[in-house]
Amino acid sequence: MSSSNLLRNIGAWAVRIGIILGVWVVFVLFLNQVVMPIYIRNWSEITVPDLRGMTQEEAEKVAKKGHVKVFVQDERFEAEIEQGTVLEQFPLPGVEAKPGRRIHVIVAAGTPMTDVPYVVGMARESAVMQMEAQGLVVDSIYYAFSDSVFENQVMSQIPDSGVVLQRESPTEITVSLGKEPRQYVVPDVLDLPFEQARYLILKSGLRVGSVTYDKYVGRRKGAVMNQIPAPKSNVQRRSRVRLEVNYPEGWVHPDTLRARAEAARADSLTVLNGD
Repeated sequence: MSSSNLLRNIGAWAVRIGIILGVWVVFVLFLNQVVMPIYIRNWSEITVPDLRGMTQEEAEKVAKKGHVKVFVQDERFEAEIEQGTVLEQFPLPGVEAKPGRRIHVIVAAGTPMTDVPYVVGMARESAVMQMEAQGLVVDSIYYAFSDSVFENQVMSQIPDSGVVLQRESPTEITVSLGKEPRQYVVPDVLDLPFEQARYLILKSGLRVGSVTYDKYVGRRKGAVMNQIPAPKSNVQRRSRVRLEVNYPEGWVHPDTLRARAEAARADSLTVLNGD
């Protein structure tokens, strides 16, 4: 090959390489100046959506559209909120975040439930403590005589043990008074707390009659101030014992409560009538 042809070939290749390099430079510049700014602007940051109040399933769908992920960090018992509802989230709604960011949420665990314990045979105080330890409330305590169950032991319970209830649900227990007495004598309950007085009256085979309240300054709050019949009186079975009790701490007379309710009702009617 002559030197002139060689030079022409070299020149042609140089032109081709120059064109390729020029195209590559233009491509790189196009990526840097046009494509990358658009990509960065659209994808480098996203706005965190508001997932609060949604169910977990709804939150996951919204999060997927928003290019984020839902991560359940914790559950919290909420009696009045549907189970699985998002209560809190982090980051908060409206915050700028990177795509793929995990949104930590706390969801409602629904109404807290608990098992009713077995308290039959326990002492009254122990049974109440056991119920309360399970998150239940002993709403009513009944008393009955028994020839087979020792005094102060629980004879029966409602509901039965093993039943699953919402926490703070009411329960009932019946406690033994022991054997019924052969004679019915009014016990001395003066200066005793009302519940203790009630227990002694029932244990004597009698019943609590009308209970009135009055204010005795300097006397024990909630204690019995007067009783009729008098202590040690012989009476018939299931006779009623009337009591007068000193105002308990924080006690509000029913008449006062009714007056407040009527006043509130009158105020509401006034508002409704536009007076």
